[in-house]
Amino acid sequence: MTRKEIKNCVDACIACATTCTDCAISCLHEKEIKHLTKCIILDWECAAICKAAAKLMSMESAYSKELCQLCATICNACADECEKHASMGMEDCKACAEACRACAKETMGIYEKLEAQDQETKGQRWLVTEDECAIVSEVTAELISLKSAYAMQISEINEKICTAAAEDLQSHAAMEMEHCNACASVANEVHEELKKQDKAEEDFTVLNEDESQKNSKEHSAALLAASVWRSPSRHATPHSNYDVRGRRSPFANTDTFYSL
Repeated sequence: MTRKEIKNCVDACIACATTCTDCAISCLHEKEIKHLTKCIILDWECAAICKAAAKLMSMESAYSKELCQLCATICNACADECEKHASMGMEDCKACAEACRACAKETMGIYEKLEAQDQETKGQRWLVTEDECAIVSEVTAELISLKSAYAMQISEINEKICTAAAEDLQSHAAMEMEHCNACASVANEVHEELKKQDKAEEDFTVLNEDESQKNSKEHSAALLAASVWRSPSRHATPHSNYDVRGRRSPFANTDTFYSL
C-alpha cells in the first residue's frame, strides 16, 4: 500500500462527499421533488460513508477495509440513481454520478489490497483506537437516522470495531498499571536509599564526595530506566505502526498521515 494510493482514495472520498451534498441540495430546490426522494437520501448516505472512510484512511486505520467496501457499494447505488436523472438533463446528478463512480473505484481498490494483506497475515488483528470507534459510531447513527438500507451492514462493522477498541483499551490500561507499579517500586527503593544516606550524614560530618556522586548517578539512572516506557517519544509513535503486542500494521510503510 503506497502513500499515493491512500491519498488518491481519501481525495476521491472527500470529492464525492462534497458532490453528493451539492446534488442533494440541488434536488431539494426542484419544484417536483417527490421523484427525487430516493436520490436525495442516497446522496446523504453516500456523503456520510465517504467522510467516515476518508477519516479512517487518514488515520491509516487497518479497519478501513470494511468501511471502504461498504463505501464502494453505496457509491455505486447512488451513481445508479443519479444517472437516471442525469439522462433528463440534471447536471448536478450527472456530476454526482461521476464522482460516485470514481470513489467506488478507489475505495474498492483499497479494500482489495487490504483484503489481500489480511490473507497474507492470516487475519491478524491490529490495534484500534476509541477515535476509530467514534468515527464509525457517528456514521452508523447517521445511516440509521436516514432509515438506510445499509444500516444493518454499518452496525455490524461498528460492533466489530468498537469491541476491538474496548479490548485494546483494557489491554493498555493493564500495561499502564504494570509499568507504573514497576516505576513506583524503583522510586521507593531510591527513596529508602536516600533516607539511609541522610541518616549516615547525620553521623559523619564529611561524606566522601566521589562516593556521593556515584550514588547520585546510580539513583538517577534507576529512575530514568523506570521512566523510559512513559517517555513522550514512545507515545508519539503512530498507533497504526505497532500494536500493543509489537505487531506492525499493514499501513506501517506509509509514514504520512493525511488530514481532512
